[in-house]
Amino acid sequence: MAGKRICSVWLIMALLCTGAFWEPALAGQQEAGQDREEMAEGFQGFAPSDPETGREQQGQEGNPETGREQQGQEGNPETGGKQLEAGSEKSGASKDGEANQEERADAEAASLGQPKAAVEGFWDSETSKQETPSKDQESYPGRKAAGNVTASGRCGRSLEWSLSEGVLTISGKGAMEDYREGFAPWKKYQAAITRAELQEGVTNIGTYAFAGCTELVTVSMSATVSSIQMRAFWNCTSLQSISLSPALISIWNHAFSGCSSLKEICIPASLRNIGYQAFEGCTGMERFSAEEGSRYYTAKEGVLFGAGMEELIAYPPASLAKSYTVPRQVRKIAAQAFRRCQNLETVTLPEGLGTIEDETFCQCGS
Repeated sequence: MAGKRICSVWLIMALLCTGAFWEPALAGQQEAGQDREEMAEGFQGFAPSDPETGREQQGQEGNPETGREQQGQEGNPETGGKQLEAGSEKSGASKDGEANQEERADAEAASLGQPKAAVEGFWDSETSKQETPSKDQESYPGRKAAGNVTASGRCGRSLEWSLSEGVLTISGKGAMEDYREGFAPWKKYQAAITRAELQEGVTNIGTYAFAGCTELVTVSMSATVSSIQMRAFWNCTSLQSISLSPALISIWNHAFSGCSSLKEICIPASLRNIGYQAFEGCTGMERFSAEEGSRYYTAKEGVLFGAGMEELIAYPPASLAKSYTVPRQVRKIAAQAFRRCQNLETVTLPEGLGTIEDETFCQCGS
């Protein structure tokens, strides 16, 4: 009996100890379960991972934070159908957007007076397409056949050009655009241009505007033109006659370089500046002349001088004279002043001459 009592006591103590052990453990499990529930509530914004891809599935139905619905899932024909319709509408809207962008670009270019690709190529006004000069066109500008071409376009914010029967007419008000070599808007028709007319309202002739127009023979300009930019008539090898504006103020560097057929040019009284080598390569030039009343330039015996004849600017390369005596007033001879004077054999210099600039007698064959 005593042994049974002892066993009963130990059994009771064991049961008491077991209960004391498991009660905190169960309480801990309950607390952990509450913590997990709280964590789940706090992370409702994150969607569970896709077991196949390992990626999160965003925007699941019933997500209160994202507020997104699951679209186009398999087994839901309604949402899947809506997804396809939305995709079709998006594609159509994209095409309409592209068309609207083209229309806006055209409208903006027209309002600015600029072709859409004035920098990268020249604009074909007939086809409304950008074209880039080919190597053949750049190397041989006259390769395109000349004819009764009719074309038109813009060449400034408020200027227009038109070509008909070989006459290129610039009309409107304001300044002409400056161009890079080979990118004037009439580039593709330059072999058909024999005459250029700058009408009343045009204020300047842009850089490289007529460069390489090898069939251009005559140029006339209105009294509103005040400036001829650099290389504006560069290598116009057929140019024979040009009437300068009576309001012309500046002729910039190399403006008429390479105009080998130009025989005479009259400097207007308004002209204040002649740029470096403005008439370089005008090997057909027989004489320079200047209007009376000019404060900046004068001419004597076909030779161009600065004011007071203190500087000799240019001697006509095609002069038939075999000898020349520089006037005693001259104190300076400009660079390349006698360049390519093939007929000249003797030049007599005055005692008071102070400066002879570089290449003054360059390529004087005799």
